[in-house]
Amino acid sequence: MEPKKRFFEISLLNVFLCMLVIFIHVSSAPISNLDKTSWQYLIVYIPWRLSAFAVYGFIFLSGFKLLLTKSDNFHYGKFLLGRLLSIVIPYIIWVVIYYIYFCFHRNYFPFRIMDLLRYIFVGDLVGHFYFIIIIVQFYLLAPVWIWLVKRVNGALFISFSLILTIIFYQTFIGFVYNDRVFTTYLVYWIAGCYAGLYYDKFKDILLNNRVFITVIFIVSAVLNVVFKYENIHILYCMSAILFFFMTAQYIKEIKFINKIDKVSYGIYLSHCLFIFIVDEFTAGLSTLSSYLIRIFTVYIVTIFSLLLTNKIKGMIKNGRRTRTRL
Repeated sequence: MEPKKRFFEISLLNVFLCMLVIFIHVSSAPISNLDKTSWQYLIVYIPWRLSAFAVYGFIFLSGFKLLLTKSDNFHYGKFLLGRLLSIVIPYIIWVVIYYIYFCFHRNYFPFRIMDLLRYIFVGDLVGHFYFIIIIVQFYLLAPVWIWLVKRVNGALFISFSLILTIIFYQTFIGFVYNDRVFTTYLVYWIAGCYAGLYYDKFKDILLNNRVFITVIFIVSAVLNVVFKYENIHILYCMSAILFFFMTAQYIKEIKFINKIDKVSYGIYLSHCLFIFIVDEFTAGLSTLSSYLIRIFTVYIVTIFSLLLTNKIKGMIKNGRRTRTRL
């Protein structure tokens, strides 16, 4: 259901958000271990805190891409099959890979099929898997979103979804799986849907209000670092999405970004495994030393291993096509 030719700004944002997710995870050790009053901690904490809008940005982009097709002839079955093949099956494969790694290499727990199935459905084996659980919930309700967004006033529906997001978050704040229920992220999805449906108007709004968006982004970023209030965090996340969406309009196409974009989902799924492996080799080093090695190694190994894998897959497909023609 995605457009045949992907807009470069979408590819750019997708890659950017993916890199932020990696940064969040490679920075987890210094955030946990460094002295909270040290300048080293602040250097890591500030960009780590400001990167927290990445998953919300992915949700926004997912809603955006759903409505960008302006699907008047929406085929729910084909849509779900496409998401099953491109999103769910790779996710399941990587859950199995991580589970085998934890069971047989790290010896964290015994291998049990029922435990594995639970991890697949709940998405809590590794921290970043919760996003897939969320996005699948939104995809399952795709016809509902398409119907509503095409019939309800945008400002009204976005405002209503913001209220619902705040209410549901506060209502289920003690619920252990609150972070993987779609209502916690509703405003980002709905806003993304409208941005995709009215993309030309959305771009005009961004460019005509670039000064205002920039000011809100900077002010909310400062407040988000200083204060830990959920409403401020929502304001920051939404302003960050708009700011970087606006900024992406000014950047010319870069072919290497498009290549990374094609494997970005694989990077998202796999990068934590590379973090775990690097941590095995850096055990015993200081927090800052292991952190620097983490950043350098995980980014390079994850990105280029996925690019190489995609290149090999392309060569195999081309080889099959050539043999078929012969």
